[in-house]
Amino acid sequence: MVPTIVVVGLKCISWIQKERITRFLEAALLAVGVTWVSVLVFGAEDTSRRPALIYLPLTFLLWATLRFGPGGLAGSLSAIAVISMWHASHGHGPFVSASLRQNVMSLQTLLATIAVPLILLSANILERRLTEESLRRSRNRLIDSQEQERHRIARELHDDISQQLTLVGLELDETRNNESTLAFKSRLDRLYDRVSEISTATREIAQGLHPSRLDHLGLTAALRGLCQEIARDKSLTVHFHDYRIPPRLPPQISLCVYRIAQEALQNVVRHAHAKSAVIELTASSGELKLCVNDNGIGFSPESHENGGLGLTSMRERISSIGGKIRIRSAPKQGTTIEASVPLAKSN
Repeated sequence: MVPTIVVVGLKCISWIQKERITRFLEAALLAVGVTWVSVLVFGAEDTSRRPALIYLPLTFLLWATLRFGPGGLAGSLSAIAVISMWHASHGHGPFVSASLRQNVMSLQTLLATIAVPLILLSANILERRLTEESLRRSRNRLIDSQEQERHRIARELHDDISQQLTLVGLELDETRNNESTLAFKSRLDRLYDRVSEISTATREIAQGLHPSRLDHLGLTAALRGLCQEIARDKSLTVHFHDYRIPPRLPPQISLCVYRIAQEALQNVVRHAHAKSAVIELTASSGELKLCVNDNGIGFSPESHENGGLGLTSMRERISSIGGKIRIRSAPKQGTTIEASVPLAKSN
């Protein structure tokens, strides 16, 4: 009883606050199943012909261990112990052939034999979950640090280098307009064009590192602008559709979804050999969904089981905010990337 009391006292309130209704229904179903099977096994007056029923509670204990951890296991064991001992003291159950003391000892031995390995299994599962949570937090910090560094470099490119190139271009423009020598003016024209190209490339790099449209105009406008840029520069037809997108989204969600769309389109340009792509952004049932579909050559899931760096980056980004991603592809059938993010949970 002590582990149950400790777990309930420490984690019951936080568990109730963060879990969904489906988890409560599952917990209620588990409680009903544990109670029913305990009464069935330990409440029968004659179980000599059904000795295998003794192991029936093990199924529910495994369920409690895998789905609810040490708290669920402790509660289930407490319920089974209370019900079995009460019936044993009244002469029911599989341990009624000897004295009451021997019956209780046999029952305690059975419960201990079942409980010890399940407790070790529960501890191992909990340790693994804590390790995964630690890795997830480390991955999230790494992604945040990467975005902050991108933002810093983009700001330096835009506010420093790009402005200096603009000033150089203005000086060159003024100099070539005042130059009378045709040969020297021609060289100044070429130099002015080169500086203009470098300035444009610098602004594009800064925009790619951190999209300023995302901060000022929102996710929908940023994605529409990204599609237009890809269609203009990469000779790829990109269609963008949005439906019922909230006017304001959390910055973390907006940046994550934008990066996934950006990475997906870059993969289409580099590897898919596609002629067209479609991006759909929808919000429904408390979820923000992104779908990127192309008509390229696709790939075999067996040959890309772990995915490249791009696919791995998308999976890590979406998991960092509690979302899910699904990638479907087949040779010569294109590729579809579907990502979903819970809006209510993130807010």
